[in-house]
This record gives sequence, C-alpha cells and structure tokens, in this order.
Amino acid sequence: QERSWDKLRKAVVAIQTATSIDTSLEELYQAVENLCSHGMAEQVYCQLKDLVENHTKNMVQQFLGESMDKLIFMKKMNEAWSGHCQQIIMCRSIFLFLDRTYVLQHPG
Repeated sequence: QERSWDKLRKAVVAIQTATSIDTSLEELYQAVENLCSHGMAEQVYCQLKDLVENHTKNMVQQFLGESMDKLIFMKKMNEAWSGHCQQIIMCRSIFLFLDRTYVLQHPG
C-alpha cells in the first residue's frame, strides 16, 4: 500500500513539474482502484489534496510581492493557469476511480 502511494505521489509530482512519469497510466489507475477497494480512499484523497494544494501555493508565490508590467503579469498568470488545468486533467485521469467513488459520496 505504501509502495502504491509512493508511485502515485511520484507521478503527481512528475505531472506538476512537467517531467516524465516512470509508471504507466494504467498501472497508476489500477493502484488507485486497489487502494480505494481496500478502504484507503480517504487517505488517498487527503494525500492527493495536500500535494495539489502545496503545489498551487508554491505556484502562486511567483505572483505575490513582485511588481511587474500588467501585460507580463497577465501572460504569466495565463500560462500558469493553463498549465495547472492540464495538470489537473492528467491527475484526474489517474485518480478517476477515486473521483467516481469516494469524492462523489463525500462532497465538500
């Protein structure tokens, strides 16, 4: 179980840093399904949430306290937002089982 989460964590970090993923998407999806089927859905959800929140906070830091031209700011913000959306779509494809089971049953 610990190895499964470690693979998933490494994959999420790779997605967030735009590096290659060592494990196949099918194997990652299967790891999520196995963890959820063994009663670990809440733990997987919380760990994924922490990873995404920490990465997002780090990404936002580049926009705080820095004075830059409005056009440059908007361009950088758009690039960051587009990248974030692509990352979330990729993560969702891996964690789809979690999304369709645990998240739907535990809104909020």
